[in-house]
Amino acid sequence: MTNRNRFRVQDVIADRELADSIQNSISTAISCRFVHLPTKRSVSHVFTRSLNASIRDIDNHPRGVLLRRLLQFGPHSPIGTEKFWDKGKERLSDPECVQCVNFIFFHLVNRFKGELAELLALKPCIQLLSELREEGKLSTDIQLFWGETIEEPRRIHNSAETASIRYKGYAKGADGLMLVLPTGQLTPSIQPAICGVLEIKSMPVSVTRISRQISKHIKRLEGGVRLNGVPMDTQKLSEKSIYRVIVIPSQWKLSRKWKWIDNNDTREMDYYERIIPPRPTRIEEISPRFWKITLSWSREALEEVAYEMTFRYMAEIGMHIFKKHGKMSQWEMAHPDQAGFNAIKEALYYLMLREITIFQSHRTKKLYNIYSYGYPVGVDAKHMLRPEDLDTMQMV
Repeated sequence: MTNRNRFRVQDVIADRELADSIQNSISTAISCRFVHLPTKRSVSHVFTRSLNASIRDIDNHPRGVLLRRLLQFGPHSPIGTEKFWDKGKERLSDPECVQCVNFIFFHLVNRFKGELAELLALKPCIQLLSELREEGKLSTDIQLFWGETIEEPRRIHNSAETASIRYKGYAKGADGLMLVLPTGQLTPSIQPAICGVLEIKSMPVSVTRISRQISKHIKRLEGGVRLNGVPMDTQKLSEKSIYRVIVIPSQWKLSRKWKWIDNNDTREMDYYERIIPPRPTRIEEISPRFWKITLSWSREALEEVAYEMTFRYMAEIGMHIFKKHGKMSQWEMAHPDQAGFNAIKEALYYLMLREITIFQSHRTKKLYNIYSYGYPVGVDAKHMLRPEDLDTMQMV
């Protein structure tokens, strides 16, 4: 998915309407002079870089190695009694399988979902800043820095007694920063005036909670900022004068309607009722210098695509295993990408038969159901779905 040199957003995201919205948002940012992205070479480069930020190195990262082993060797036999593995063996123990499920559930899906929300947020954020500039509320020298271009100092408390604060190194910053750069150049000698902080969420979050997070960013920015790798001191900050912009998704739900489609000797599920966002993106000022942007796309729409993208990622791992280690023995007749699909579903199925906790079982069932039958059917299911369950659902 991420190793191809060039591809369209529509090649990765099946929902054409959502893919078009993302492509249009990225195009708007690339053509805007006051926007600074990690790359502005092309829509495909911006999109690819965003996806790569969500993926761990499957050869070197501990969780990536576990995920590869899960697909290649799977968990222990569901009828076996062994629970822990010896270092010389490749098959995963129950705890390691659970780590893989958590990695997919909490890291991969959430990271993909977050990246999609940030890409969709580009266009309305640019629209808001453009309007504020035209109204004279923001300087014409305003610049918008985005995503990985922003790093904030790490705050370190010296002691509980003095409560003094010092800074050491840099860490990921806010999702977006509005600041004034009169020359438009990034040099250590310039002290930019920060005038706005943007935070983007891929799920509905209370305004109070996001506001607290923005306040923490403002405190960290008192120690300076690093933009595109250039460290700079910032001018004195005043929380009251800084614009706060929060972006959240809508809350409408995807349709659960589907039907069987006959395809030669097999049947395929078809989610034929695709929902176009019922309302456009909304931009509203909820208090002085505090703006809320509600995306036209909902949390469920983003989450569905995020699960699809993790499933595609399994196909990439399957092809990686094939190229490096040869075919996986249990799927010798399958194409490498299908081997990855089949292997993750089989591993999740076997894991559900092992002795794991109720919470671990719930996450595993959810992944299995979504990967096997699609998000609209799988997300609400309380038990492991079987083919006969779908016939019953069709009759309801």
